[in-house]
Amino acid sequence: MVVLMWLIALARNDIRERRLPNRLTVPAASAAVLSAVFDPSLIGGMALATGLYLVVGLVGGVGGGDVKLVCALSGMAAGVGATLAMVALAQLATVFVAVVTRRRRVAHGPPLAMAAAAVCGLWA
Repeated sequence: MVVLMWLIALARNDIRERRLPNRLTVPAASAAVLSAVFDPSLIGGMALATGLYLVVGLVGGVGGGDVKLVCALSGMAAGVGATLAMVALAQLATVFVAVVTRRRRVAHGPPLAMAAAAVCGLWA
């Protein structure tokens, strides 16, 4: 329940301010990296997703908050397959929102939070 509330707070902030604040993303990303130290099976998915978002962020496709958020969420997804599913679902949802709203730039945090909740089973 705490994780779901955290995701809702992040999504709400991103919709309103177009920012994912460090006070919400850095502790979670740090915890995910620390978890990977103790469970090396997390490293693959985390490195893949964070690296991908970092590259996309460098060309202006996502913000730094999205990079930190995907790092944290890929640690929750716990595996390359689940992480890829989460990223793909988030990308599809973001494109869908952009098409429906006819906006070139939309917040990516809410679709990423939704995708993580779906892949990690947080709705149950």
